[in-house]
Amino acid sequence: MIFSAVRLWILIFLLAGTAYGRPPFFEAPDARFEDPAVNESSGLVKSRRFDGIFWTHNDSGDRARIFAVTREGRSVGTVEIAGARNVDWEDIAIDDAGFLYLCDIGDNRNRRTDLVVYRVPEVDPRRVRAATVAARFPFRYPALRSPDTEACFFSNGAVYLLTKEHGDDETNLYRLDLSRPERAQVASFIGKAKVDGLVTGADLSPDGSRLAVLTYTAVHLFQKPGGSENYLAGEHRRLSLLFGQAEAIAWDGEDLIITNESGEILRKSIQD
Repeated sequence: MIFSAVRLWILIFLLAGTAYGRPPFFEAPDARFEDPAVNESSGLVKSRRFDGIFWTHNDSGDRARIFAVTREGRSVGTVEIAGARNVDWEDIAIDDAGFLYLCDIGDNRNRRTDLVVYRVPEVDPRRVRAATVAARFPFRYPALRSPDTEACFFSNGAVYLLTKEHGDDETNLYRLDLSRPERAQVASFIGKAKVDGLVTGADLSPDGSRLAVLTYTAVHLFQKPGGSENYLAGEHRRLSLLFGQAEAIAWDGEDLIITNESGEILRKSIQD
């Protein structure tokens, strides 16, 4: 109990760092979001159709919209999403067929009954200002208690979810079937892994070989094991991170782009 209390106070200090002046051991941001409307970046993914574009969105409380930005934080365009609600958008994923996946999966009180992932066509943010939901994937978890979840990624025709387990140094991996949109489903449990912190974001490398999992104090890199969809079962490496309330992560070549809820952007090498 004493150890847990100490860790709690350390976490509170880390999350408050950017609000009360940056501690000297915090990583300095490389950029900030230009648009003040991006005030709580909670998901991030790099476009596979438009060079130099990243998509981000705010956490709960914003309307249904996504922002196109450069890796330096410059604004490219805002796209309103028709047919969706932002109850608690926590992450965004992408496939190779021109679709984004908006994961409305946050559940701080563990009692939501309206969890859903939206499939949205990726439009050119320089020319188009609105997009319509192409499909909805409502779901629930196998247990009666709905875990808080803040990370998702796409792979091989499915969306995978990583839970944010309060009080436990682990995350659980679930899978959503995308073959039957609009039909409620039960997420399939795939596996779990130990991580030292609360999972707030994830992204799979474009070649599908490496999964980056973000917590408030580290980035965990998992090498996908051959012949298995359990991305948490492969070789595991930890990169230390102190960047305030870091909530979103995306691959950019061999680097990772990380954002926090103070509007800051960090480029982190996986060689760190």
